[in-house]
Amino acid sequence: MAKNHLDSQIRACINSFVEELSRLVRGAAVQSVQEALGDSSAPARRGPGRPRKTMAVITRPSSKRRKRRSSGAVDTVAKRILAQVTANPGQGVSEIGGALRLTSKELRLPILKLLGDKTLKTTGQRRGTKYFTAGAIATTKRKVATKAGRQMARKAKKTSKRAKATA
Repeated sequence: MAKNHLDSQIRACINSFVEELSRLVRGAAVQSVQEALGDSSAPARRGPGRPRKTMAVITRPSSKRRKRRSSGAVDTVAKRILAQVTANPGQGVSEIGGALRLTSKELRLPILKLLGDKTLKTTGQRRGTKYFTAGAIATTKRKVATKAGRQMARKAKKTSKRAKATA
């Protein structure tokens, strides 16, 4: 019996030694990993889902920010628009912008200013809007009306010739 008791004490000592040794090995492994990763005291935890945005991603670059034009710059564009419309009445915004090499977004404010000053007049709506100088609408409408009349007269003449030829 004494031998069984001695064996059990030896096994208990060996088990406690193995447990303590494995605890020390785990601690040394964790410490070496922490030193390799930058000596952070606690590992960073991140929940499921997308990572958080950093401030660099949230802020817009300075080149994309809206730049305000001075009133002098708007006036010079307005003068260029007025000269273009005077030379070519009845153009739309895209045609005016193409001639002046400006986008329709850049033309919006100067055109509104000219309309407010009653220097420009419009006909049509939305995308079909045509721009004229204040006194040019009546003369341009007459020209368009006479042009339409000539086209109708030509069509009538062609149909009468066809009718005579078939008869």
